[in-house]
Amino acid sequence: MNKLLKTLLAFIVILGFILPTVTPTTEAKELWGKVEIKKGLIGKVVILKDTSLFYKDSKGKLTKGKTIKKNSELGVFSYDKKALLYKVEKGYIKKNSAVKYSVLPKDYNHSISKIGFVTDNSGIDDKSFNQLTWEGLHLFSKKNEAKVKYIQPESYREYEMNLLKLTKEGYGLIFGTGFHLAEPINQVASKNKNTKYAIVDDVVNQPNVASILFKENESAFLAGVVAGLKTKTNKVGFIGGLDVPLVNKYEVGFVAGVKAVNPKVETEIKYVGDFNKPEIGMLLASQMYSSNTDIIYQVAGGSGLGVFAEARQRMKKDPNKQVWVIGVDRDHSEHGLDITLTSSIKRMDSAAYDIASRAKKGNFPGGKTIVYGIAENGVDVVKTNLDSETIKRVEEFKKKVASGKIKVPTER
Repeated sequence: MNKLLKTLLAFIVILGFILPTVTPTTEAKELWGKVEIKKGLIGKVVILKDTSLFYKDSKGKLTKGKTIKKNSELGVFSYDKKALLYKVEKGYIKKNSAVKYSVLPKDYNHSISKIGFVTDNSGIDDKSFNQLTWEGLHLFSKKNEAKVKYIQPESYREYEMNLLKLTKEGYGLIFGTGFHLAEPINQVASKNKNTKYAIVDDVVNQPNVASILFKENESAFLAGVVAGLKTKTNKVGFIGGLDVPLVNKYEVGFVAGVKAVNPKVETEIKYVGDFNKPEIGMLLASQMYSSNTDIIYQVAGGSGLGVFAEARQRMKKDPNKQVWVIGVDRDHSEHGLDITLTSSIKRMDSAAYDIASRAKKGNFPGGKTIVYGIAENGVDVVKTNLDSETIKRVEEFKKKVASGKIKVPTER
């Protein structure tokens, strides 16, 4: 029996060397700079030059311990004004010229490791601003071990309910995209001051809401420059989703860009009346192409998919009669470079990533509006399908807009 037990134990030991070690899953750590956010944290010290960590014995006498290297950051949990001592996690740091103290921002949220996102009813795969925002948050989650979650409402009535759901689940930063989410975020944020919210493409005046805007008129202006340079028929089109101020900014910017390079071009303008009716988008595109329009700039969300479908159908029927579509907000090259001339892009992915990063570092721009344009590298056009001369002209106009020589209109 003893021999059998010894053999069994030996087998277990050997098996331990053979089998891979399983590392327990750990939750994401929330950091403020290099300091982990923990209960009781009031600030941090940055070590400007090598300094000593001190310990207290049972009688309260200080003893010098290990050396803390330059550029280290230590969380501070209390400060003794008499002794001039910062209490850190494993000892004490003396207040002197070798350390710099920073207080934890009052609005620092302790749940930025969980980020939520409520889309509008165009859905997460709208090939536009919902998808781009999600891509930015997803990238942030990978690089920062944060948990991200999105909710896709079935109707407008569910926006506020879904924002509340994420809030109650402890998501410290919650994004919403589009003007339809503005009022729901305003209502929820006003009642949940300890949670941070971000609205993309609109403004909410609450101290715990960051508003993210883009100079859509400038990205549309560049799309117009491309259309004006590349049209063969001197007739281009614009198809919008809803006839609202945000989409109107694209319209006027596009028309201005076309006229800047080719005053002879006629621009036809139509609106679907919805962001999620591709069949109507397809019908409007068919009417435009049939009236000799050869380039259409679509700013219609899911309805814009119908514009691409119509262009694809026409090119299959007659490959010699070239028609083009210009995409919006993100690169739409997946529809095919034979029909996608370019896309005006808003870097919503970068903006979402930036806001999440600021929140994590304790610099959340609550109550502020952050605007990204050509000068801020927040908008541009995709150059994959453009020839060198067209790219050269686009870059010339970008410099003029960035310098202020050209003022792109924002309304009709």
